[in-house]
Amino acid sequence: MAEYDLVCDVCGESMPPQEAVLSWREDPAAKRETAFALTHEAHAPSGANARREGRWLAWPNGFLTFFGDRFARLAEGWSSDPATLQSLMNALAPFALRPDTGAEMDSYRAASFGQRMGIKPGGEKEVEGGK
Repeated sequence: MAEYDLVCDVCGESMPPQEAVLSWREDPAAKRETAFALTHEAHAPSGANARREGRWLAWPNGFLTFFGDRFARLAEGWSSDPATLQSLMNALAPFALRPDTGAEMDSYRAASFGQRMGIKPGGEKEVEGGK
């Protein structure tokens, strides 16, 4: 396993941010967020009603927006598990705060053309390395 790998909470295998999904259960009536899970798309819990793509969370703006929203909710009286939020922040920070990673640079190049990384313009077929 590489130094900056995300690990699926269900199967325990490593995954790049592009394959990761963060899902959780939101209860607006009780002002509660629970059951955060960082998983592969196929392993996302069925009971989760909120989610963010890992590729979005690996970008600095997505990372800051997500955690800014969580802390704003805590200030508004929502409850969440601080230890879980801290572990998520520790897992995602190396991707969001290191713009020299290959995944980050590839995402910037792809985004500059209005595309998703690994998908050729004009098609939705994923190819290796965006070739």
